[in-house]
Order: sequence, then C-alpha cells, then structure tokens
Amino acid sequence: MQHNVMCLPGMPGAPSGGGPKRGAKGYQMPVIDRGVREVECAFLTSISRSQRWRLEKEGRFPRRRRTGLRSHIWLLSELQEWLNDPESYVAAPQEAA
Repeated sequence: MQHNVMCLPGMPGAPSGGGPKRGAKGYQMPVIDRGVREVECAFLTSISRSQRWRLEKEGRFPRRRRTGLRSHIWLLSELQEWLNDPESYVAAPQEAA
C-alpha cells in the first residue's frame, strides 16, 4: 500500500534539488493547515522536544492538539507562524473543552 505523504527537502525520501532554502531571506512559506507529528516538528523547528515543551508552557510555542490517548499534533500553519518570527510569537489562548 502506497501512502501519499509530503516529504520536506532534506528529509529521507525527499527529492533533491532546487527550491528556496530554509531561512532564506525574503522567503515566506505558504500557509497550509494540516497536522504535524513529533518527527516532522523536530525537523522543522530544529529544537529539542523538551525545549518545545518549555516554550509551549510559557506560551511562546504553538500548543499541541490531542488526537488520541497518547498522540498529538501541531498545526502546520501555527508552526509556520512561529518559524517566521519565533521571538515575538504568542500562542493562542487554550480552547475550552
């Protein structure tokens, strides 16, 4: 069974070649909303799980969304917003359950 999975440049299985480099000046990532799991979040942000957890608790990193008993995701659009300006990012208030 083949899955339709998007590979980011630099990840195993991703095509090599052109395209803007991460951190290139003047490049703005398009806003796409989908769930991002732990491995991809670590790749995109380049910070450790514990550092992301600390920043999340301080409201300086996007909040995780629970998808099951032991699984969670981040929204890609929120990660992109954080990546564009990590120093001034403020997380949205937590939604009521």
